[in-house]
Amino acid sequence: LKLFSLHFLHRGTATMAEWEASVKPFEDAVATLNEKLDILKSRPPASLRAELSPLESAKFDLLMAYSMNSMFWMYLSSRGVDPKDHPVKAELEKIRDYMMKVKRLEADSSGEGVRLNKAAAERFINHAMAGNDDNDDGSPTSKKSKSSKPKKTNGDKGKSKSLKKKKSKRSKDA
Repeated sequence: LKLFSLHFLHRGTATMAEWEASVKPFEDAVATLNEKLDILKSRPPASLRAELSPLESAKFDLLMAYSMNSMFWMYLSSRGVDPKDHPVKAELEKIRDYMMKVKRLEADSSGEGVRLNKAAAERFINHAMAGNDDNDDGSPTSKKSKSSKPKKTNGDKGKSKSLKKKKSKRSKDA
């Protein structure tokens, strides 16, 4: 990084102290990244995943995929290739979409997306319990039918009322 600073120092207006001050946060970020990567490199990914929940495992895999594709983007840029015209851009967008899906799933599982409508739940329970005062044994066969109408047979399905009337007239005339 000192060479980086010296290269730009020759180009113009900044002093060495100004360049070092502007590069210092970048050096700190790289050092932190190296510490985190050392932790990841010390163990195989399978053993790391074994300790994670499925949601955390998905986040871990997406982080790794996004990191590798981002580094490849930087590699292409450093070689003079426009990464916007490269398939890596589509891959990064796809990973971003999956990250958003995981974020929505995480929000739903934390209770933010699920709310209980108490009034609807009460209506549902009251409707389910209606008419069960007579039948305390709890068996489904002991429930009385609410309708005294006879059930339609398969032969009556799909026939209009006029056809049924014509059929009944014929049977009376015979």
